Amino acid sequence: MPRKRDPNSPSGRRTKFSQRNLTLVDNSTAQDALQSVYNASWAVVIGINGYRHLENLTYAVNDADGMARLLITELGFPKEKVFVILDPAPGKKDLPYELAGTQGTKPEIERLIYTELPARAEADDRVVIFFAGHGERRRLPTGEEVGYLIPADAQPQQWHTYIPTHNITEAGNYCRAKHVFYLFDACYSGLAFTRASATPTPYEETMLKSRARQALTAGTAKEAVNDKGPRGHSPPSRGMSCKACGARPRRRTARW
Repeated sequence: MPRKRDPNSPSGRRTKFSQRNLTLVDNSTAQDALQSVYNASWAVVIGINGYRHLENLTYAVNDADGMARLLITELGFPKEKVFVILDPAPGKKDLPYELAGTQGTKPEIERLIYTELPARAEADDRVVIFFAGHGERRRLPTGEEVGYLIPADAQPQQWHTYIPTHNITEAGNYCRAKHVFYLFDACYSGLAFTRASATPTPYEETMLKSRARQALTAGTAKEAVNDKGPRGHSPPSRGMSCKACGARPRRRTARW
């Protein structure tokens, strides 16, 4: 009497999937091929003060400009790989980067994050996505809440003109880069924080060979965020910059 195939066994699963014209894919080879160093560093940095239909902000452009300068001058990101959108464009003439745009509209933001980065970043690269601007939350019928980033052309309570935060983070899955780090200086953006040491430990070396998506936000899912602070920056963005460079950025070498 022929043995009955166990549906939970590897061969059983292959039979079950083959009947549906599906194929099991083993991603271990691609994972093992990742290196314990970064090949290239990419960033999208967005700062919006000028809103068409909402209250303007004061320091979002300064915060984004400061983050872009930090990435390029302190953390070794090549300026040609740092895409910066500032709305409006600052009056400074000594920008260490080329502006990718001065209209922080939804199409402009989504083009960089959904199309440009996935087309350019390779497997052993790292990506930073920074957004400073308005944020909002929407309660679902289930009681859960969804966070949104608000582009410059968004209209109040017209949710289709906003950008769901989870769309931005999920877009990282289309990017081949092994590490994508999100920094959101916006209201109701949630809270997460991770950092790495200068010399990788065996554990960190293993993590460098693994894909990861991480986020650091200015507040919890229920918090509004202060736009004004000392030295022309919001407290969250100034804190993010200090964290990136260490507790005393003027006395320590920046590492990330």
